[in-house]
Formats: sequence, structure tokens, C-alpha cells
Amino acid sequence: MADLIRNLFPLNPFDPSSMVRAFWGAMLQSIEILQSVTPESNALIAIKECRNKLQAFYLFQCVDSVLDLVSRPNLTLSQMIGMAATLGPFFSVWATEGLGHYYTRLHTRDGQFPQRLLCSADVTDLPPRSLVPLHTGMGLALAESALNQLPDAGTLADRFLELCRLNALPEYLSCAIEAMGLVARNLRPDLIAQLDQEFGRRNEELQAYFWHGVGRGIYFMLVNFLPCWSAPWPGYEMCTQEPAHSLGRLNAASGFAWALTLVNMREPEIVAAFLKRHQARLANDDAFANGLFSALVIWLESAPHDSSVPAFCAYNIEQLDPSLLPLWDRYVRQPAQEALRFRGRSSKAINDLFRYQPAACLLRQQNND
Repeated sequence: MADLIRNLFPLNPFDPSSMVRAFWGAMLQSIEILQSVTPESNALIAIKECRNKLQAFYLFQCVDSVLDLVSRPNLTLSQMIGMAATLGPFFSVWATEGLGHYYTRLHTRDGQFPQRLLCSADVTDLPPRSLVPLHTGMGLALAESALNQLPDAGTLADRFLELCRLNALPEYLSCAIEAMGLVARNLRPDLIAQLDQEFGRRNEELQAYFWHGVGRGIYFMLVNFLPCWSAPWPGYEMCTQEPAHSLGRLNAASGFAWALTLVNMREPEIVAAFLKRHQARLANDDAFANGLFSALVIWLESAPHDSSVPAFCAYNIEQLDPSLLPLWDRYVRQPAQEALRFRGRSSKAINDLFRYQPAACLLRQQNND
């Protein structure tokens, strides 16, 4: 990641995107320096979590710079994905999500939205592993554009759902729809209550996708980016307090756990620190376990050659803190093992993985199929 920062294009103070890249690059470089001089402690765990989040966000937000796409404007989407793959099986997933966002923005001009972006004959050669991150990235770009143009919640919900259906493969539709919750939470939190009603009026599944995205959005909120020594991950408490109903709370908590897991799976001690801090709240439901299970299944689908999930499952929590063993077994080891068993069957259930459902229900559905 330091190499990527050093290879940034020369800064142009009149180019807003150049300044954005500089800001996030400087943030990442600063946190890596801070990590190198911080002794083992809770503070170091918080710094590592911040670094991981910055890495993922930087690859997503600045993918055009990372892959030098501006100097090669005629690349096909398939060629871009091939370039992202050179970053390795872990980082390439975040870059591919960034490509979904970047590619959608390229085809959204002068207020005109794209059609059949990921479901036309032009993109039939896309590798299966790229489809989930491409659809989530596309959904984020569509949600941003729709929010900018359609402030009325009812019209916004209708138009956004129409755009997702026009541009997504049916089996990946929820990947795009869920993104509205993330974008609304970070760009227009004043619309959340109205959008909740609008999606709920259409059907409960749409409402669940929306709140799952809100939970992901809370994890990536700017105020939750910086390390917090005394109360790590206060965002989880926001997930349990902001929604006015249980469906919202379960899905927001699941979405938060999803993001926490994907960003930090290569350092299980971060997840362990979260469990230790929030164990009292986790005991109320299985939303965290559901988010972790779904996140790992999606990762196995999107990065089939990455070894992060098996290593995560094999982590020995007793070497860190033996007292956490019961918590780890319940909220991490068991759902992670279920995710490994689910591997290879997830392509039929992608839409169900973007909302809260007990893992047992998903496994039972797949066994029936």
C-alpha cells in the first residue's frame, strides 16, 4: 500500500479528485507510521483496524489512480478487472468494487443513467468472482447519482429500484439495492426514516436490504474511521439504537458485522477485541453471527484463491485471551465453519446474503435445493 501511495500521480491543486487521493493517501501513510511506533496494546489494535479500513476505502475510492485508468481510456471492463487481479486475491476485491463504481460513473453523464450495464452482451466474459463486488460498486454509484437528482424519498426509491433492475443480473440484484442504505447513511441521513417507510411499503425484503446497507454505512462513517482507544467501534451501538424496529436493528447490526469482518479478517485479534467490548449486546440476538457468516461466504465467492478465510477459521483465540473462547466459538468459529460448508452453493443464494437471516435458514434452503 505504501508503494501505491508513492506512485500517485503528481498532485494538481485544481483537480478535486487529485486532492481526494492525496488526502486518503496521506491518512493511510500516517496511520502506518503510527502503527510502526505503537507497542502492543488496545491502542495498536484500534490503529490496525483503522489502517485496514483505510486500505479498503483507498482501493475503492482511488481505483482509477491505483490502476492508472485515466491514461488508458479505451480499456474494457474485463481488462480493468484483469488489472485489478494483479493486486493479489485480497486487495483485488476492494479494487473490483471500486471498478464497479468507476465504470458506472463513466456511463452516467449529464443526468442520464445507464441501462444494462452489468447484464448486456458486452460483459458476458466477466469472471464470476468479480460479479458481487462489481454489483455492490455499481449500486453505490447509482445510489449517489439518484440521491443527487431525486430528493423526494418516494420518487427516489422507485427510480433507484428501477435503475438496479435495469442494470443488474437478477441473481445479484440485492448487491446493488443494499447500497442505498450505505450511501443514504453517509450522504443524506435526514432521508433514512422516509426511505425506511418507502422500502417497507413496497416489501419487507427491500426494507431489510436498506437497513443492512445502513449498518455497513455506519461502519464506514468518517467519525468511525479514526482510532478510538477507550471505546472501540462505537458504531455498533448506533446500529442497535438508530432503527425504530427490530427488522432495522437486526439488519443494521448484521451489515456492521459484515463490514467489520471483511475489512479485518486477516487480523482476527481485531474481531476478538470487538467481541470482548460488545459481548453484552451480542447476547441479545444472532445478528453479528449472521453478518460474519454472510461476509465470509461472499468473500469465498469473490476471492476463491485467497487463504484469508481458512486462516481466520483456524485462529487460536486462546493464545490471545482464553476467557474469550466461549464467545469466539459462538460468534465466530461456528458461523465461519458454516460459511466454509456453504462454499460452492452461494451463487444460488447471493440475494439472501445481503439481509439478515439466521444461517440455519440459509443452509436449510440450500439443502432443500
